[in-house]
Amino acid sequence: MLVIFLLALSSLFAYEGFSEHHDAATYSPPGVLYQVEGRAMHLYCTGEGAPTVILDSGIGSAALGWGLVQPEVAKVTRVCSYDRAGYGWSDPGPLPRTSDRIVDELHTLLTTAGITGPLLLVGHSFGGYNMQVYAHRYPQEAAGMVLVDSAHEWQAELFGKADTLILWWVKMGQVSAQLGLARLLEVPSGSVNNLPDSVKAPAMAQGVRPQAYATLHDELESFQESGRQAGEVVSLGDMPLVVIMQGNRSNHPNVLDPMPARFMGEWRRLQGELAKKSSRGVLVEGDGVGHLIPQERPDMVIDAIVDVLEQYRRRLASAH
Repeated sequence: MLVIFLLALSSLFAYEGFSEHHDAATYSPPGVLYQVEGRAMHLYCTGEGAPTVILDSGIGSAALGWGLVQPEVAKVTRVCSYDRAGYGWSDPGPLPRTSDRIVDELHTLLTTAGITGPLLLVGHSFGGYNMQVYAHRYPQEAAGMVLVDSAHEWQAELFGKADTLILWWVKMGQVSAQLGLARLLEVPSGSVNNLPDSVKAPAMAQGVRPQAYATLHDELESFQESGRQAGEVVSLGDMPLVVIMQGNRSNHPNVLDPMPARFMGEWRRLQGELAKKSSRGVLVEGDGVGHLIPQERPDMVIDAIVDVLEQYRRRLASAH
């Protein structure tokens, strides 16, 4: 029995290794790999115009998760998605995986790529922490912001911390990925629901790798510290800001990753607090949409980006 078990284990490891090699040969990065502190990072830019829109994904997800948003935004300005270190085509980065460190890497990536602003910063979920920290650190580059059901520094009071049990489950996910089980069961580190066929297969292939689960674990482990760093951003001045939040008041069926109804009132309050960080902040609540807004209701994200883009351009025109 032990011999059979070891053979089965070896076969699973071999299956995962072969699959990763096959994926690397099959799926080429749509963007450019730049060197950031000696490591490759993937940046994918499309469209033309200013300001440049920067898209930062939720935890566990990569650049391909913006597959329904980026093509439409590219029709009106330049837009760039990127893979945080450890996701997609980007090499893993040093610990801890806090927003401060992620922002350092993003700034270096954009500078290396010759993108110096103005920037319209868009962050979904955990990406909302990063975009707030970026705007605070580099205010001369930030032209506006869209926060998409963003994480909030006080949310641990509502949902609890990413405790040992959650981290243990993610570690088990990493082990299952090493054995190829995440791939066989099609359980990626981040959602690929509703993505267009052109990017769904590579997004799944990336999400079931052990490295994706390892990065998810590392970001969760530093989640509270990242929240503290975002919480230090108490004001964004009069920056154009749209905060989009999930909502399902009409009880639509088949909502992706909905929040339990008992939490919605408090979540609305927290998202409203984010909108108050700018004197021009606006809160937009969806209906029939859960947390995965970029995939479930990309039109809400696109409309918010266009709104902030037009605000910036009108302000620029009036200043001349």
